[in-house]
Amino acid sequence: MVRSIILSLKKITPSQDVTPPTVPDKSAEPPYYNPGRGDLTIRSTDGIDFHVDKCIIANASLVFADMFSLPAYSTETKEIVGVTEPGDVWRKVLEFCYHCVDDSNPPSLELICALLEVARKYRMSPIAKWMRSSLLRPQYVENKALRTYAIASAYGLADVARVAARAYLSLPAHSGEAKELDLISALQYTRLLEYHKRCVFAAKAAVRPKTIKGNVAIWLYEYDTLLGLPAKCYCVLPLPDLVVVKNTMKTKVLMRIRPAWLTYLQALCERLETALAPSTAREPALLAPVVASVKSCDSCRRKTFEQAMAFADVVVNRIEQAIYTVELEL
Repeated sequence: MVRSIILSLKKITPSQDVTPPTVPDKSAEPPYYNPGRGDLTIRSTDGIDFHVDKCIIANASLVFADMFSLPAYSTETKEIVGVTEPGDVWRKVLEFCYHCVDDSNPPSLELICALLEVARKYRMSPIAKWMRSSLLRPQYVENKALRTYAIASAYGLADVARVAARAYLSLPAHSGEAKELDLISALQYTRLLEYHKRCVFAAKAAVRPKTIKGNVAIWLYEYDTLLGLPAKCYCVLPLPDLVVVKNTMKTKVLMRIRPAWLTYLQALCERLETALAPSTAREPALLAPVVASVKSCDSCRRKTFEQAMAFADVVVNRIEQAIYTVELEL
């Protein structure tokens, strides 16, 4: 494998070097732009020459290290090696090798993909680690989750793929397009969609208000102080009706719950089908009917709102925990 890559690199002799090199216009050039520096010239497909030190490239790439051990590359003459990537890609590679990386200007996803390919081709593990860190930036792993998942899956970055898949849950299944999907197999994409479905199922099961027999779910019993009578002030306005939950023998009251809470949880289950994010539980549109169900004074509504937000936090945590238990198969 390494030998085939070495053979793909084109050693250019002085007699073949008839194309004048393209020199980037930079006011403060890194050392690899200076023709008087280095003991090797790397020429990109678009004719840009990079004047590098063999020892630096060898430290970053096992392929180049093996190549420099061959007799043909052991001379003291400064040689030119033609690579199969454009100058923009090798510029980023050398920025890393020469410690000139500008962290405020991360590479684009297209360039990250190209650099991961370079890392795989030339066995540059430090470049692959750098690109892994770049993909974990929120601007990619959260805002461009599908594209990031595809790139990470294609290049074996399992931890990045899992984070991106988790972020993708906030989007509807089968949504979005990404040219990077061409990098992965249909099976890898199907696994992402299956992961989405299983997370939806787990989240809905965690917050479902009733059992299949129509009884109030047992997990709600723990929160009867939040779900039952609102924190009453001294007004004389009537309290809302309550659903009374008793034990099997009907001899003991287990909890009292406002019907609005059952409606809220049912509506939340439906909402999770298209917005699978724990924060969905705090959506005002879902909580508003709960607060409005208390037809009392402003003080009662305010106290009810505080109870509603406290219970919404409980629901958010239950959804988080449910999703966390679902594993993504890669």
